[in-house]
Order: sequence, then C-alpha cells, then structure tokens
Amino acid sequence: RSRITPTKILGSMSEEPPTKKACPHGTAAASSKNEDSSKCPYSKDGSDLTYHSYLEIDRILSSQKPQTLVQTGKAAHDEMLFIIIHQTYELWFKQILWEVDSIREMFSKEVLSNSDMSTSVSRLRRVVEIQKVLVQQLTILETMTSFSFLDFRDSLGTSSGFQSFQFRILEVRLGLKREKRMTYGRQPFCQALGEDQREEIKQIEKEKSLFDLLDAWLCRMPCFTHEDFDFWAEYKKVIKEKFDQERKSVQQNSKLSQDETEAAVKSIDHNEKGYSEFFDEEKYAKLLEEGRKRLSHKAAKAAIMINVYQEEPLFSLPFQLLQLVLDVDELMRTWRYKHALMVHRMLGMKVGTGGSSGYHYLKATASQHMVFSDFFDLSMFLIPRTMVPVLPDSFKRHFGYRFEHK
Repeated sequence: RSRITPTKILGSMSEEPPTKKACPHGTAAASSKNEDSSKCPYSKDGSDLTYHSYLEIDRILSSQKPQTLVQTGKAAHDEMLFIIIHQTYELWFKQILWEVDSIREMFSKEVLSNSDMSTSVSRLRRVVEIQKVLVQQLTILETMTSFSFLDFRDSLGTSSGFQSFQFRILEVRLGLKREKRMTYGRQPFCQALGEDQREEIKQIEKEKSLFDLLDAWLCRMPCFTHEDFDFWAEYKKVIKEKFDQERKSVQQNSKLSQDETEAAVKSIDHNEKGYSEFFDEEKYAKLLEEGRKRLSHKAAKAAIMINVYQEEPLFSLPFQLLQLVLDVDELMRTWRYKHALMVHRMLGMKVGTGGSSGYHYLKATASQHMVFSDFFDLSMFLIPRTMVPVLPDSFKRHFGYRFEHK
C-alpha cells in the first residue's frame, strides 16, 4: 500500500530533486554559512534544536513570492494574503492525508482491534475539526475585494486551484470515483496536473479508498443473528407493521376526502416499495448495477443495525465513526459550495484562471462530488426508537459490556 508521507509530499512539490540528504532539523543555519546542507548543525538528541530550526521558519517565511513584485517590482498588497491562504490550505491537506492514510492502514487489517477503532474515531474527528477551519478560512480570503483581486489576477497566469495535487489525492483517498466526477474543461479531472502527478493519481486509484475499506469492515460485522435472535427478520417485521398502521390510520381518518385518502395510501405504498428494494437482495443488486447505489447490501444492513442500536456499548464507537464520515462529506460539500460563492463574488461569471467555467463548475461539484451519499440515504430506512426490536439479554451478554454487583 502506498502512503503519502511528509517526505513524499515535499518531494512532489519540489522544483528540483535534492542531490543530498537534507538536514532533518532545517538547513537555515548551514545555508547561511554556505555549508553543505546535508551536514546537520544540530545534535542527534535534539539538544541544540530550537523552535526556529525545528519548524524551519526561514524556509516557510521565504516561500511567499508575489508575482506582481517579481514582474513589476511592486507587490499588489492582497497577493500576499492570497498566497498565504493557499499555502495554509496545502499544509492542512497534508495533515488530513496523514490522518486519513493512518485510518486506511488500520482498516486494511484483517481484524480491527478495539484500540484501532478508538484511534480511528479520534483521528477522523481531528479531520472534521480541520475541515471546519478550512471552511472558516474562506471568510478571511473574502476580506479581499474583487477589485483588489484584479490587481494581481493576470499575474497568476494559468495557475489554478485545480492543480492542487494533494486535494486530488484526498478526493481519491476518500473514495471519489473517476466516473462520478465532472469533467474539467471537457478534460479528465487530473489533466491540469503534471504528467508524473497524473500517473501517481492513477496508481492511487487502484488502491482501496476509505469508502472501500469501510464497506469491507461493515460486511464483516457478525451481529445479524445470535441464537434465536435474527435482527433483519425482526426489523422487516416491524417495518411491515409500521406501514400497515399508517394505512389503517389514513383509511380511518374521516376528515380526509376520498381523493386525499387515495393519495395518502399511494404515498405510503411508494415508500414501502422503497423499503422493499432496500430489503430485497436481488432488487438491491440491480440498484448497484445501475449505479444508483454503491454501498454493498450487507454493509448497508450492518450500518442500519449500528444506527438503531447506537446506544449499545458494542455499537457506540462504530456509530461515532459513521457519523464522522457524514461530517467529512458534509464539510467537503460545504467547503466546495462556499468556495463557489466566493468565486462568484470575486469573478462573477468569468472563466476561472485554470480555464474552467468558474462558478458554475464549482457549484455543481458541491452536489455531484459527494462520496458517502449512500450513508446519508440510510436515514430514510430508520424507524422510531419505540419500534426498534429489543435485543435479547443473551445477545447483550455475548456482544456487549456488563457491570454486575457480586
């Protein structure tokens, strides 16, 4: 399995490959003395390490090069903000990839331990918090007016956010499929990347995404049956009773006209048909074949069970994980949409710097580029808490935690 490491990301972003192994503590001190950067000026035990050298502050603060200053000798004031915002995005993308790859690694194991599950939840929650910062960061960029953006827009040339290699990797790592993507200026989504980056994206697409690994993990859930308890049989029984009660209630409602009664019953029948397609393995397989569903049938059923028994100890962490997956997708969608609104505010209907249709393209990706939409759809198949089949004590003893007085 390939994993995006700090060295790998930095290497892909470097203009020239390093000829010598760089000092892991930063090369500012060595380079300032015209010394070989491979010779580390700090002791191996870190006793000479400082805040400045550890964080490589000189390299970071010298990485902002406004093109208006390079091209005209005078920097457009807001170009510095524009650069720093996008550099910060790339750093956060790097951290998100670091977390997502660690979660993928744990879920790639044949057996996911309790500690791995707890760690995965913790790290995915961190990803969600970072995403909130990414969304909030757009409000800082919006302090720049469209008029100020024009001071340096032409200096950007053909550079574009579509060329963010890390963001494309993140989309693939989460599980966004090539066939589900919108085309980029009538070209494949990765066309704006360099040739080597396009090849790496193709290789990453061959690996298991977070979606794939979650599906496989859910399929391994062993809790559908235990002794005389069959969760799925009980659940379908309760669902049938639910629709029968709804029909009876409508038909006995004397305040409804005949047309209103028929319309209500028709609506109930339609909803029940949706449930039957979900419950029936052959009908669900057809939805998968048609591309209307992606989550496997067994995984979808396991996710339903996790949701309805979320308060049971066994399902507490899995439920939190599934909720965080929804948060990740929702915040990705929020970020895309707010980004589209910002572009609309800055550029109106102009073509984007990368040649895309700008606002309309970005707005469309907010709805089309969802990864975990099947997990969102599961909510329609849940039932009220009062109707949930009661777990037998034998099931709880076998799969749950018990604290008893002796």
